[in-house]
Amino acid sequence: MKIVKNGMVGMVVEVPTYCFAPNRSGWNGYTFAVGIIREVMPNGSYKVEYPSDKYNHTDNKRTYKKVFGSKMVFEYQINLKNFKYVTSEPRSAWYDEDLEYDFGYGSTFEFLIDNGILADPEK
Repeated sequence: MKIVKNGMVGMVVEVPTYCFAPNRSGWNGYTFAVGIIREVMPNGSYKVEYPSDKYNHTDNKRTYKKVFGSKMVFEYQINLKNFKYVTSEPRSAWYDEDLEYDFGYGSTFEFLIDNGILADPEK
């Protein structure tokens, strides 16, 4: 993972959201979310908006905005192979109703579509 250098507003990045294994070293024990830089702070940190765990296309569009230090914001490469795989199904199938949280790509791609980063496959 590469740390973002000279991040700009609107840039798609990856940020740590939850530490599930504090005894591990480095970033090995963290889950990450895809977010968008909304503001660059004077001290070099970034205010990033990222989707909640249950972000979806129907009723839950909740996002979080949080300030991250410059060493905690990483470059993100959109995996178009996964995007093509996910978008081959209708949006309602992107989410598994039996799961408490969506750990797949559905909420990530939904968030990027809603913010104009990716084109909507259903339009």
